[in-house]
Formats: sequence, structure tokens, C-alpha cells
Amino acid sequence: MSILRSFKAPSGLALFLVLVAAICAQAAPPRQRTRAQPSAILVEDFEDGISAWTTNDGDAGADPEKVRLCSIHLVSPGAPGVGGARCALIEFNQAENNWASVTTKVQGALWAKAGCNQLSLSLKGDGGHAPVRLVFRVVFEQEKVRKDLSYFHDLSLEHWDWRKFTIPLSAFKSADGRPLGREEVAHASMLQFVQSGRIERTRFFVDDLRVERGTARIAGPPARPSREIEVALSFDRVVGVSRLQIGVNLPARVVEALDDPAQLSALSDALSRLTPCTARLQLSDFYDFEHRRLDLNALERVLVWVRKTGATPLICFDLPAAWAAEKPEGDWGERHADFVQACRRVVQRQRGAGRTYYELFDEPLLHGQFADVTALTSAYNALAQQVVREDPEARIGGPGLASPWQEHLRYFLREARTLHFLSFHFYGTHNGVTTDRELFDAAVGGRAADLPHQLSFRQVRELARRERSDPPEIFVTKLAANSLRSADGRARDSRCTSAFGAAWLAASLLPGSPHVDKAVYYRLFGDGWGLVAEDGAPLPPYQAALWARKFAPRGSTVCEIKTPAEGALAAAWWTGAARHAFVVHGAAGDANFIVKLSGAGHPRAVQLDRFDERGITREALQLPGDGEYSIRLQGPGVAVLHLPAEH
Repeated sequence: MSILRSFKAPSGLALFLVLVAAICAQAAPPRQRTRAQPSAILVEDFEDGISAWTTNDGDAGADPEKVRLCSIHLVSPGAPGVGGARCALIEFNQAENNWASVTTKVQGALWAKAGCNQLSLSLKGDGGHAPVRLVFRVVFEQEKVRKDLSYFHDLSLEHWDWRKFTIPLSAFKSADGRPLGREEVAHASMLQFVQSGRIERTRFFVDDLRVERGTARIAGPPARPSREIEVALSFDRVVGVSRLQIGVNLPARVVEALDDPAQLSALSDALSRLTPCTARLQLSDFYDFEHRRLDLNALERVLVWVRKTGATPLICFDLPAAWAAEKPEGDWGERHADFVQACRRVVQRQRGAGRTYYELFDEPLLHGQFADVTALTSAYNALAQQVVREDPEARIGGPGLASPWQEHLRYFLREARTLHFLSFHFYGTHNGVTTDRELFDAAVGGRAADLPHQLSFRQVRELARRERSDPPEIFVTKLAANSLRSADGRARDSRCTSAFGAAWLAASLLPGSPHVDKAVYYRLFGDGWGLVAEDGAPLPPYQAALWARKFAPRGSTVCEIKTPAEGALAAAWWTGAARHAFVVHGAAGDANFIVKLSGAGHPRAVQLDRFDERGITREALQLPGDGEYSIRLQGPGVAVLHLPAEH
């Protein structure tokens, strides 16, 4: 009753005004509506399950059934306060020198359009000290070259309770330290949880991943850092003699280049400028799968061309897939009789043509060709015997191991009979999250950044000397900054052909020169790996290889090698005709090297060759009275100071 009493009926005037307002509202034109961009976009809340996520690791070879190092599970309940009933449990298993990832696809273009600049997620750790790396994969095309970059941020798992993390997208950094910028956000295609190198057992729960518009700002181009590095080098000291000779792997389509006069001329020039060098071919590239035979004529054409350039052929007798298991019974030679016969025919043809190296096998333990190193060594001895039978002067080695692990090398060195050279492959890293500085500093030590327990170049040579009274030469028959590749074999790390790739190669070759006899780069040309482009135009790493060949050749004197700072290398060399001082920068930003030289005598002229992000420059320097030189490198690069010997 009280409510009814408090209600008063509207007056006649009030009713009239209400009626007029309603009529005007209907007559007015409709208001233009604009769709507002969402302030947050859900990436994943796991309410629909985990089918959008995939797992992979270094042993699986992209086969989801073989993934053992990581897993993702749907569990309940979800994180408190986010309104969901489910979340994901992600686990990584312990492993040495490997990698594993849990991945989902994302649509960065939508995020950029909405102006999202931060990522939020709920995370419950396991209390351990090992973090997990959160990675954005960014894929785009630049100047007709496909780029596949990784931007990462480490998340702590030391807490046991649920916590919400809000991370500016600019906090995700590339391997060379660049933040995730506006353009990169638009091309983000995958979000990954990653562990690599020495993987500790970790488990954590994750829920409610979102990208948002917040107070964080996506960084524009970062300020370019600069540092000054002082180093003293002496030509009066001797730490060793360079044993190193450069080599290149030739891709299968080198046969096609033989029929293209312009391309062949450019490739011939590039290869001849590196001589004396080694050109490696794999027998499997000349296998005709349609007719199940080896195309010996195509192989012969390539070998003739290689010798014309002045290079020495290195033929790898790798087992084509079609010949992997011809007969189920008998010893290895009997089961692979056709393959052995093909190898013998190659040796017969090359006998008397000039020096030829024969490498027996290519990554034989990685692809299941042999159960263990014992079976591998037995097969090596059997095949080597056949090669020697055809050409007693042949230079034979192997076994082309994927990595220099001590237990494999020791057994092989002890049991291999004919062994002129010991061969293995070397990659600076095997993942997309190793930083420039990590990659560079590991190269200086002759190690892979994510496989710290494999032997260094120095350790391999020392092992060979201990295990054999006739120690073999040391050949690295595949050398590259990163082993990551796409399904079609293209390099996934654009640093391989960049100015940083030149710095990394110099950092591998110079300190490795007293220990390695042949360093055979992964490709002369092609597929994002090459020293030169498809048309033969030199790429940045070619310059590092060429300068190592010219100014630190086999037989020259290594005076000093120093690491004056992280991401930096300096070395002094004496070739007899001149003294050469190298400085190498392998980090982001600019570096000004202040180089103090002693033992250089009184040279009549000093010349500086420099390669960095600006390209190649050459200049004559004034002679300082105190022997101190300033050398500036813009970004990663290599510079060589030449001081002609006095006569």
C-alpha cells in the first residue's frame, strides 16, 4: 500500500511531452554505429580441449607419435578467478643436448589490428629453478626471402600457486636482442612453450592466455647500443700453426647449373677464389630413383668441373634410401652389394684423375642406418677395404657423424683400420632461440651453444692423437650456424646468410684453425644456406671464408687469439708476406675496437678490410706512432688489418 500511495499519476502535460519525444525519436535518422575493436582477444582457455596444440622434440623428426620429451594434458579445475573449468598441464622430461616444444597457431594480424600490446596468462609453477621459454614465431617475406624468426621471453616456475602474468609484447626479444615490434606482431603465427639444451624435468599449469590493449607499449626501433673494446695483440708470440683449409658442400642441383653458362661462370669464380679448397658431393644426390641406378655420367660432369676450378673433390658415399636394405640376410657388404659395387665404380673412374677424398657415410647413427657405433665401424672397414682394392692411393675417412660425441669417436678411432681423416658435422645451434652472443661465444670455443657436452675441435684432435699412433686429419664436413630447416630443406635461421653469419663463421674458423684440417661449409649456394646466392653473388659469410683462406691460410703462424669481451674476438696472424690482425664482432649494436699492436715492426703502409652491415670497405690507414688503431664495426662483422712485412 505504501508503494501505491507514493505513486503519482503523470499530468496531462507530462503525457503530452513524453508522446512528442517518442515521435521525434522515431523520426530522427538512425545513429551511425562503429564497431569497436576488442580490448582483449582470447588465445586459449582450454575449455574446448587441447586439440589446437601440438608437441615436437629433437628426436621425433616431426612425427607426433615419436615425441617423448614433452606433453600436454587437459586437467581440471582451471585457474581460480577466470571462470573456466579446465586448464592445461604441460610437462618436459629430462634430457641432455636436445629441444622440445608445445605449440599452437595464432593470428597476429588480428592482434595488430586490435592494437594489442601485451600478453596475459595464468600460470602455476612446480617450484623449480628452471624457467620455461615462451616463444612467438614470426613468419613473413622480405625481398622475396622467407623469414622465420623467434621472439622469446623466459617465465619463472619457482612459485607453487596460481599467478597471473602480464607481459608487454616488446619484452619478447629475438636472438639478436631486438624486441617484438608492431610489424612483427602482425606476422606472428605460432606461440610455443620451449625447452632446449640441458632440459630439466619441469611441469606447470597454464590457463587463460589473452592478448590485450594495455598500458604497455610495443617498442619501435630500439636505440642502437655501442661499446668500446680494447685489445692488445702481439706478433712476437706463437700459439700454433694453422692447419685449416676451407671447403664447400655442393647441392644436388649443381648438375642443373652446369647447363646455365651465366650461373656456372659465377659459381666457378666463387669456388676458384676459395682454392685450394675441397668440394664435397654426396653420392645419394646422383641416385636415379626412377631407374634405380646411380647416374655416373652426371657425377662425372660435376667432378670434371670441380677439378677445373682448382678444388679437390670429396665424395661422400652416403647410402641412398632405396639401397638402405636390399637383402635381409648376410653381412653388411652382402646386404648392400649394389651400393658397394656403385662405390667401387666411382673409385675406378676417379683413379688417376687426381687427389680425391672418399668419406664413408653421412650421419649414419642419426637416421637408423646402423644400430650402434660397433655395427657402423664394421661396415666402414668393409667398405674401406673395397675402396682401397680399387685405388690403393685413395684418401679414405669417415664416418660423417652428426655430432662429435666422445663415446662414438673413441670406439671408431680405436677400431677403424684405414683412416686418413676423421669426419663429423658441426652446427652452432639446433634451435631458434639461441641468442647471437650465445651462438658467437660458443663458436669461439669450437662448441655448439646448445650441446655443451659434445667435444670441441681441440678435444677431438687430442682424442685422435691419444687413440691412434697414426692420428688422422680432422674434417668438419658440414659446418653451419644452425641446423634448423623447413620440410623442404631450406634454412630457417636467416642469420646463416647475414653479417652475423660472417662473424659466426670467422669465430669458428680462426680459433679452430690449429685443430681442424678441413672445414666444409654447409652449401656453396642455395636454400638459405649458401656462401653465395643462386646467381653466384657473394653473401656475407663468403667474405669471412675468403679472408680466412687468404689471410690465415694453412701453414701460416697463429700468433695470438683473444676474446677481449663477450661477443668479440681478436687474433694476430703471420703469413710470411704480411702480418694480419683480425677483429670480429658478433653482438648487436656497434663496436669500436681499440687495437694495440706490438711486434709489427715498421710497416710502410697499413690497409684495413672491413665487412659489416654497411657492406665491404677498404681503406688505407695512417701509421700511428704508438701502434694503436681504431676499428669501428657497425653491427656484427669482420675486419682485417694488414701490415706488410719489411724486406
